[in-house]
Amino acid sequence: MTKLEETILALREKGYGCSQATAVALNREFHTIEVPEFVLKAATSGFRGGIGRTFDEGTCGALTGAVLALGLMIDNESLSADLSRQLFNEFKQKFGTVCCGRITDEHGHKRCNECCLFAGTKAADLYQTAKDAHDL
Repeated sequence: MTKLEETILALREKGYGCSQATAVALNREFHTIEVPEFVLKAATSGFRGGIGRTFDEGTCGALTGAVLALGLMIDNESLSADLSRQLFNEFKQKFGTVCCGRITDEHGHKRCNECCLFAGTKAADLYQTAKDAHDL
């Protein structure tokens, strides 16, 4: 298990939502987001449970947290959008949907950590590849 994955799971155990754990762990891993951690945690709190813990039609918090982190990590709107689209598509391919309610309806909350680990790891891989290719 990687350090990023360990951090995500540790934050989840502390009660962080999927969006919070994913974004905060990415920030700890790369130290590129220039906002205090408590601000990042607060900024992602509303994305929990597919928006406001509705567990409804909203996008999975792990995915939205990872997309938000990528946007803050990469100072290039076009590149950030491209990487976010790639993350979205790979997440949807893996889980069959990006909808929190559909994931939790089918699997309960058993799959939430898996979503966080996938979104965080995939965002980290995309960021590292972009960093290497674009000298970020």
